[in-house]
Amino acid sequence: MKNNLRKNRILLRSFFSLIILFSIWNIAELISGFHLVGLFILELFSDFGSFKRELDVHTLDFLFAVVVTSIFLMMSVLGLLYFYVPGTRVPILWKFFNWSERLSFQILLGSFLIAALIFTAINSPIISTHEPNYYKDIIVTKLLPPGSKIHYVERTIENNSANKLTSIQNLKKNVMHQIQDESKLFITSFNISGDQLIYLQGFRKYTEPISHFKIDGTGLIINEKIFYLGSDDFGRDVFSRLIYSTRMSLMIGLLSVLVSLLLGGLIGYSAGFYGGVLDTILMRIVDFFFSVPILFLIVFLIAMFGNSLFLLILALGLGGWMSIARLARAETISCKKKEFIESLKLTGQTNYKILTKHILPNTISPLIVALVLQFGNVIMAESALSFLGLGVQPPTPTWGSIIKSGYDFISSAWWLTTFGGLAIVISVLSFNLLAEGMISRLNPTKH
Repeated sequence: MKNNLRKNRILLRSFFSLIILFSIWNIAELISGFHLVGLFILELFSDFGSFKRELDVHTLDFLFAVVVTSIFLMMSVLGLLYFYVPGTRVPILWKFFNWSERLSFQILLGSFLIAALIFTAINSPIISTHEPNYYKDIIVTKLLPPGSKIHYVERTIENNSANKLTSIQNLKKNVMHQIQDESKLFITSFNISGDQLIYLQGFRKYTEPISHFKIDGTGLIINEKIFYLGSDDFGRDVFSRLIYSTRMSLMIGLLSVLVSLLLGGLIGYSAGFYGGVLDTILMRIVDFFFSVPILFLIVFLIAMFGNSLFLLILALGLGGWMSIARLARAETISCKKKEFIESLKLTGQTNYKILTKHILPNTISPLIVALVLQFGNVIMAESALSFLGLGVQPPTPTWGSIIKSGYDFISSAWWLTTFGGLAIVISVLSFNLLAEGMISRLNPTKH
């Protein structure tokens, strides 16, 4: 017990420390984000039309990420204070941290890995170094190995307006990743001769006046971009695409699991509670779907009705509801035999109230474990479909499509398949760890 408590405390402190380090690393983006919030508030009261024009989906996404990061930062600071300065403990957080320390290490590790995935998905605009679909000057940027550094210059763009709206636009351009920033010019190498910039793009040589580009007091501004995990065959940043892929995988997994829960739970609880002919009919339907290979069923549905995100989520949900239905039925039948259920029937309680108020709360735990396990299976299935070209369609990034993009370059661009595969392994491992820990907690005699 003491050893488990010690490991849990180390894990908690490590998690909080990583959040704080991440916030410090991105402090400039956080400060600019709050500055942007202030400008939008001023614009809201001074020019509502401009406010509506500038507050688009990408801006809301970035501002939401800034707020979430700030909340995580505050929680992490309070968490470290909980361990090192006992007098500063906040009652509600103290109860949460105290409860977390007493969980099994497996549950806590799985929970924190999943929390890290969720944090990554929400904060994609801050974590990523570029917009995931941004590409330019492919001859220079394509298939770069991890850690590659590329120089670029920015062309001058005339902008004479200097009002608050321009301040918002300039700040958005500086802190938010633009889908297609045409002002950037990526170059392989360069040389300055007088007032001329001589640069290479691949094997092509170009010459342009320096006045065409941004300059400062010391001369031409030469910027540098680092491809931390390399680039793909279109010159897109692999790190940014991996980060944004987390969003899609978690969203598809969550919605697919909800479909399985609603359909499987409805059929399973109905069959188990009412029994008789209804039970027989519903279970034969379950047996029929069990006899059909899941991947074949998903491919068939997509081939018949077309490829869309809604259909993909529905197909993945339909591929996993049968096990939920069987489990719900078995748990309901077991719970019905208990004495307190018989007592409720004798007191005149309605079937609906018995099912929703008493049977459901007493049987939901095994279903939650099954859903957590299914979450990992859905992520693998979605990645497999994306690899086959039947999942989320390009240019939306997914882990499966990243692996697919590296399939033709596996000998020369190993990083595409390697990092995409690692992302899938880590995410599936996270959910399996949590599920195994929950199983151990629910059935301690079996472990």
